[in-house]
Amino acid sequence: FRAWLDHVSASTRLINPLPAILWNLHKRYLTEMAASGIPVVPTVVVPHGTEPSWDELFERFGDVVLKPAVSAGSFATIRVARGDAAAAHAHRAAHPDRDMLVQPLLASVVAHGESNLVHFGGRFSHAIHKGARWAGQAEQSRGLAEPATDELALAERVLHAAKAHSHGPLAYARVDMARGADGQPLLMELEIVEPSLYLDRAPDRATALVDAVLRQGGKASSATRSE
Repeated sequence: FRAWLDHVSASTRLINPLPAILWNLHKRYLTEMAASGIPVVPTVVVPHGTEPSWDELFERFGDVVLKPAVSAGSFATIRVARGDAAAAHAHRAAHPDRDMLVQPLLASVVAHGESNLVHFGGRFSHAIHKGARWAGQAEQSRGLAEPATDELALAERVLHAAKAHSHGPLAYARVDMARGADGQPLLMELEIVEPSLYLDRAPDRATALVDAVLRQGGKASSATRSE
């Protein structure tokens, strides 16, 4: 995929900039976001070919989520109960060539799900409330939601930080977040490579996406020009 990106970007323009896409492919960007002051779900990156001290991670996080650092669609994402080092080791052993992430299992995700805030051209468009999904399970219900003020504020901070990290504005992005133990929103993921934008739930927002893409390409849509 990286080779394809290099080939395509040499011939034409990628709507979201190449540096942004390359930066976003590996979820180590979450640790960079945290280092820049963004409230992020605590994340430990386990490099391929290594294995952490599971006891130390269980002591720090309790129940954990274990997933590849490069993946999509909840691929190989599992929950591991505190103390079940055998399950964690087995999953790590099943994916020895992949960098993995270890994160605490947020109680709010289990109880209430997460918020996905879709942005076009850096502006909030619409939000979806979505239940948790684990490997081998069907996704829970999803629907339009009204984001809270602190969620909108966090999404704005995340996009500003992403622009600084990736050297360019984003035509489209989805900011996924959930509540921490203190009730404050935490960044779970920033999706800018292949995000589901949930236009099936908000079809009236398709024009906003088109306008953002055209602006990124240096053009304006007929609707924008007529305003």
